[in-house]
Amino acid sequence: MKAIEFEVSLENGCIRIPKQYRDTITNGNKVLVFAEGAISRKSDIFPDARIDMSGFKFNREEANER
Repeated sequence: MKAIEFEVSLENGCIRIPKQYRDTITNGNKVLVFAEGAISRKSDIFPDARIDMSGFKFNREEANER
């Protein structure tokens, strides 16, 4: 497997492959996307993982004793 790296912007939800790589890239490829700034909040990552911590009291001294 050959790795090719390039930076692009989405155009109508599509990634345009630069001309110099179009002959190299054929069917049966894997794509890995590193998106900068795509996730803004933790709740976007785990929308169903919500814990009510309003009644929780944290004691640092007690935690450090363990």
